Formats: sequence, C-alpha cells, structure tokens
Amino acid sequence: MTRPARRPAPAPEPFLLEVFLTSRCNMDCSYCAARYMIHAREHRSLTLAQLKRAAELIAADPAVRRRHGGRAKISFTGGEPMLEFSLIKEAVAWMKRRHPDWEFDVSTNGTLLTPENLDFFVDNGVGLSVSLDGYRGVNDSHRKFAGGGRSAFGVVEGYLRRGLASPRYRGLFHVAATLTSATIGNLPEVVRYFREEAGLGELEIALEAYEPWDAPAREKLRRVLRGLGRRAATDLAGGAAADGAFSEFLFTQAKTSDCRDLESKALTLFYDGAFYPCDFVVKPPLDARFRAGDLERGLDLGRLRGIAALPLFGEIERGCEYQSGLLSPLERYYWGLVHGYSRARLARLLRDTSETNRVFHEELGPYLRLQRAYSRLFMTPGFGDLAHGPKYRGRGEVAALALAGGGPGLPAMRAAADYALYSPGAAKRLALRAGAPSGEAEGLAVYALAKARALGKRLRVSLEDGGGAA
Repeated sequence: MTRPARRPAPAPEPFLLEVFLTSRCNMDCSYCAARYMIHAREHRSLTLAQLKRAAELIAADPAVRRRHGGRAKISFTGGEPMLEFSLIKEAVAWMKRRHPDWEFDVSTNGTLLTPENLDFFVDNGVGLSVSLDGYRGVNDSHRKFAGGGRSAFGVVEGYLRRGLASPRYRGLFHVAATLTSATIGNLPEVVRYFREEAGLGELEIALEAYEPWDAPAREKLRRVLRGLGRRAATDLAGGAAADGAFSEFLFTQAKTSDCRDLESKALTLFYDGAFYPCDFVVKPPLDARFRAGDLERGLDLGRLRGIAALPLFGEIERGCEYQSGLLSPLERYYWGLVHGYSRARLARLLRDTSETNRVFHEELGPYLRLQRAYSRLFMTPGFGDLAHGPKYRGRGEVAALALAGGGPGLPAMRAAADYALYSPGAAKRLALRAGAPSGEAEGLAVYALAKARALGKRLRVSLEDGGGAA
C-alpha cells in the first residue's frame, strides 16, 4: 500500500521589522501617534546605507535564522513614508535581490499615490495599507492636510476607487480606519460604505489610542459591537463560515495578548538608528533601556527578555485586568509616562483600558474565538473545506455522531462529521468532547453547522469539556 506523500511543514512566520523611515508628513491628523515627529523643528530620515545595514543584521542574526528561517517582513512607516518613495524603491530592490523570499509593505495616508509607485508596488509584491477612516464626514473630522485646505477624503478616495476598479491593482490595497469616541457610532455605516460603495473586501479597524474612553464612550462602543455580534450570529446561523462572518472587518488589537510577549511582536527600527521592541516606546525622550541593539553594534534580541522584566510591565499587569482587546495598555501607559501623567491618572488610564477591552470581549469574544478556531482548522493539512464532499459515503442513515478530540485527529474527525451529514435523513445530532487542543472542537462545530446549512440539514451540536459539562 502506497502511503500518501507527507505535506511539507509550513514555512515559519517571517521576522517582523517596522521601519520609521522619516519624521516628515504632509498631514496633521488630530489623533496621530507620531505628532511629536511631524511637529519637530528638525526632520530626520533613514538613509539607504542604514537600511542595507539593517537588512544585513537581520539576515545574519542566529535567532532570526532559527525562529524565522531567515525570512523577514519589512514594514515602512513614518511620518509619511511616501515622501521617501525613491528610498523605498532603492531599498526594496536591493533587499529583494539578496533575499527573494522577504516580504514588504508600506503604511501610507494615501495622498501621494501615483501610477508610478502603484506599478512598482504591484511588480515587486509590496503590500499597501492606506489610512482612510470612512466616508467624507467621518474621515475629514480628524484626518486633515497640514495647513488645512482640501479634503483628504476626496484625494484618497479617488486613488482608492481607481485602484479597486483596475484588476492590476485590486489586490494591492488594504485599508485601515481609526475611530474615536466621537465617530465609533458610525462604524456600521463605515463598514457599509467600504463594502458596498468602495467595493473593498476587508477593513482594519483601530480605536484612537490616547483619548480617555470613559464610561459614556464605552457604552457607545458596546452598542456598536453588540450590533456587529448580532449580525455575525445571523451570518453563522445562515450557514456562513466563522471567518466569513467577520470577513469585512478586522480589529488591530484583537490578537494582542500578554504585553510582555515582546518576542512575538514586530521590532522597530527608529530613525535614530536603534532597534526597539515595539513602536509604542519610540516617543521622546527616547529611553535607552528599551533598546534591543542598534545599527552600529548590531541586533541584540536577547535584550527583549530583560526589557520584559522592567517594573513598567508589572505595573501594567496589576492595573489592567484585560490586557488584550481594542486598546493596548502598554501603548497608553507609556504615552502617559512620557507626558508626565500623575500616578492617579495613570491608574485611571489603565482602568479605562481594561474596561474598554472588557466590553470588546463580552460583546465579540465568543464570535472571534470561533473565527480563530475555524481558521486554525483550515490551516491543518488534510482538514478540508466546505466545498468538497466526503471521500466515502454510506447508504444508511447516521442520525447521531459523537466525537472526542485528541484521538483520531482533525482530518478524521472532519471526515466522520461529513459522513454523517451526507448520509440520508434531514435531522442530525453531533456531540463533541473537547479533548483536543483548545479551539478544535469549537471550530469543528462551526464547520459542521455551516456544512449542514449548505446541505439543507438540521443539525444540533453539543459541546462538552473533558469532564462532560455542556
């Protein structure tokens, strides 16, 4: 008997480097986290020689080779990186010649896009994240050109519409929206605008990081998230996959976990020539305690553990119960420190952060857990998808099926569920016991519900933990 060929192991995730290319910007957005840079008297930018040096350090680092297979993803930001497009063009061309498997993207306000730079990005596989907060009234209330003048929405939307209308550019754009307590109530209309009017398939959503998000703002956020949760539940009940239920919007902080987990986050190269564990701590005055090497002496990823042991992180953990969600406690707390907040104000800021994240988990947590579990299943070799029928079908009815995780493996569990669902009979029962790693039973349940809906079957699913509790 010939054994099926073993699938190759998936490539490790690339090492992430965020590059602050320049302090210059042609806009002056009210909520900009980098306003200290764009308002500086003297502007600074990295050079091509510095970018080459950074690439050499990454490629030669033993930890990058061991954990990431030598692969890297370089994200250019600022300021406005498109003010340095010639530098981006030279740096990407140089790095791609030496490291063809490296990835690149640019975060831009979208006001300086041209056919020339769009063609370069497409030809070189460079992703483009464009900041646009929604339709004109929402966007232009906070996103403005330096010195005022014309509508930023009008400029960016023009490029976006032309790009999305062209098959050549359609897959290039990723749009990121930042909403404040004043505009969060417009989120459903923002999502509708991007999906139905702009024709965009996916939107990344962030909350304004530095405003208080007090009790009235959190209540407004709760109402909006509850509405999104109800729509997701309707989609799931209608047979949509868990990832499809949230396919048009993502939350930027939703996957954030322990704020000490610095090794899993992007490293930041600032234009002072030093590496930092995240972009949150590159706010003046720059603190040498947070450096993880520099361009002169090299990378020092071992410093990340020492940085994570600083008292700052213990203070955050004690003051912020819900560290993951829509707001980063590290970003907000450090912002407060460098701006001289009192201890009482810092404590209040952490409480507001925790309560805002609590709202997120209470309203959307169950749906996003299903989404992540379902997505993990579809990355499992041999698991399958909704479009394919089972390899084997029986003539007899299978009305009830019980599966326990940790035994036959996910592909076999999915095949068994399919066998039962495709068998004669309209009513089915599926009992899942979560003996497998966390999330697998939940993901399989969503898969089975979506498949049953597609087949016109009625499926009742029960989930049990290892102790038999439903």
